[in-house]
Order: sequence, then C-alpha cells, then structure tokens
Amino acid sequence: MKFARGCPAGLLLSAAAVLLPCRSLGAAVTPLQKAVQMLEGMLQAGKEEKHQEQLQYAVFERFCIDTSADKQRTISEADSQLEMLRAEIQKHGTEADRLSAEIVGHEAKTTSLENDTEAAAVVRAAERADYEAMHLNYSESIHALTEAITHLKRTAYDKKGDDAALVQRVLPALGRLPASS
Repeated sequence: MKFARGCPAGLLLSAAAVLLPCRSLGAAVTPLQKAVQMLEGMLQAGKEEKHQEQLQYAVFERFCIDTSADKQRTISEADSQLEMLRAEIQKHGTEADRLSAEIVGHEAKTTSLENDTEAAAVVRAAERADYEAMHLNYSESIHALTEAITHLKRTAYDKKGDDAALVQRVLPALGRLPASS
C-alpha cells in the first residue's frame, strides 16, 4: 500500500476506520451512508426545485406567449388605424386644397363683383344726374305749358276775325286753294 507523500500513515488508517462500518459499536448507519443519504436528499430537493422552476417557467412562458400575441394584435390594430388615419389626413388635405382653390375663385369673383358694383354706382350717379336734369327740364316745360294754358284760358274770348286768321279759311276765300281740299 502506498501512502501519499507527507501524509502520516496513522491518519489514513484512522480515516479508514471511521469510514468502515463499525459493527462492534452497533452503529446502524455509517457516516458514508449518511453522506450518501444527504446527497440523495439534495438530489431529490434539486429535482423538486427543477420541477417547480419548470412549472414556473411554463407559467411565465404562457404569459409571454399570450402577452406577445396580444401585443402583436394591438400593434396590428394600431398599424391599421394608422393607415386609416393617414388616408383620412390625405383625403382632408386634398379637400383643403380643393376648398382653397374654391376660396381663391370666390375671392376673385367677389373682387370682380365689388368692382362691378362700384362701376354701376358711378354709372347710376351719372344717370341720376341726367335724369334730374331731364326731370327739371320737363318740369319747367310742363310748368310753362300749364302757365300758358292758364293764361290762354283767361284771355280766351270770341274775337272777330279769329276765323279769318286760319289759313284754311283765308286761302279759299282768296281763291288760291282748290275747294276740294
């Protein structure tokens, strides 16, 4: 039997004596068996912990799968909504451009109508001045005629020779007009 260098032989023998079953002392379990039992207990505890960790991992994995699927669905819905909003923004942008062009057209028409209104006001003022002058002229003429008629009615009486003053009556008498006229 070889011994390790520097290791006293007595020490090795005492270790062997401890490790070998002592039947003479009546011990039922040896320290080696206790160590094996302890290791077997640790193995069982390790297996139980491993099983518990696998169960916990399965729960976490299921949570992650469910959450991931939910998040993917949420992202997909958000992408769809984003596309709808982009399309709506584009539609409203096009509508805004169309309405802006319409506004420009309406502003041009409004400016044109305002200019036409101003021109019509100038023409109307000129026509009104012409009307006022014509009305004044007609009014003065009517007034003068009314005055003349009134004067004639006041001075109207039978005068001798009034009939002779008419050319149609005087000329036949003078023999210059034919009697058939």
